[in-house]
Amino acid sequence: VPVLAGSDAPAIFVKALGDRAIMVLSDESSTPESRKIEYRRLLNEGFAINTIGRFALGRYWGAATADDRAEYLDLFRAFVLDTFAERLDSFTGETFEVIESRSLDDKDTMVSTEIGGESGPTIRVDYRVRSHDGTHRIIDVMVEGVSLIVTQRSEFASVINREGFEGLMARLRQCHSGGYLTN
Repeated sequence: VPVLAGSDAPAIFVKALGDRAIMVLSDESSTPESRKIEYRRLLNEGFAINTIGRFALGRYWGAATADDRAEYLDLFRAFVLDTFAERLDSFTGETFEVIESRSLDDKDTMVSTEIGGESGPTIRVDYRVRSHDGTHRIIDVMVEGVSLIVTQRSEFASVINREGFEGLMARLRQCHSGGYLTN
């Protein structure tokens, strides 16, 4: 990683995570199941899933019971893993370069990357990394300026407005069983 503005630790963290994902993708001997295990490991190590899940649920988090929250976070983790695995598996021959890192406040750093390769044009992906006591976790991913967490929050709110919280939970359960969140 080149010398970057702001703290280098979040940039090094993102670069290492990206390089590990590229290694999993480029392992021709791996199976979809073994890749999913590795993606789960990357997700657990690199992303603040509970923080992301709470944000994605928005104002509905406060109204949920403790049991509903626990089930929701389990289903959300599985949903993100499945989405992450599907998107990563579609990449081939990609490169992953950190191009910039800038501090946003005392906890968060934006790490900008470019992902490119044989399958298409270079894509800018920004990672919002939250640092706490020397650990780093990704709390948002922005692809070409579009926040995935804000998009997910909007999608969840739409489902809840139409079908209620239980409707969202039913759809997340369906996703966990191989279905899709929206029709």
